[in-house]
Amino acid sequence: MSSSPLSVAVRIAALMAFSGAVHANLLLDGPDTFVDTVTGYEWLRVSTFYGQTFSTMVDQLPEGYSFATEAQLKTLTDAAPADPTRYAYDAKVMGVPNPNPRGRDLIWGFYGDGTSWAWKFKGDTQWNTNVANSSGWFNWDYVLDPYAKSAELGAFAVKVSAVPEPQTVAMLFAGLGLVGAAVVRRRAI
Repeated sequence: MSSSPLSVAVRIAALMAFSGAVHANLLLDGPDTFVDTVTGYEWLRVSTFYGQTFSTMVDQLPEGYSFATEAQLKTLTDAAPADPTRYAYDAKVMGVPNPNPRGRDLIWGFYGDGTSWAWKFKGDTQWNTNVANSSGWFNWDYVLDPYAKSAELGAFAVKVSAVPEPQTVAMLFAGLGLVGAAVVRRRAI
């Protein structure tokens, strides 16, 4: 799958046009990925790594993807806020069965270096994290062993592709137009 900035922008526009979910911030982008239309970030579905330890997840991370930083995950949680009325849609797009393998309505995954994770239950009105002082999330102070695995614990893995600003695209076409005009003028001389 190509990840050039223009192809990401075209895919987002096509997904929004054909999905019928014009107001959705998260859209399916294939069997294993979804796109945050606010940032253009492409995410692996959370359930891709169900039942694996973090070190196994690292070994199986596809090329071009990395585990989300807290800042990247914050953009995702802003695009998919913890809202009980949106939970089923977000879980479906993020690849989380409803209910998950342990029978709970829970989106849960590692991020960062494997010592951090974030989650939201169906009834939550705020994302949760185990990291103290994370802005905008409810903080739980406990530790999960990175060698632990759970049938319902996945990972937040992201492939960042910059979507060009409209001005950048306009400048590109203007430049190509000028080059074309110069070629035509040179041929006329």
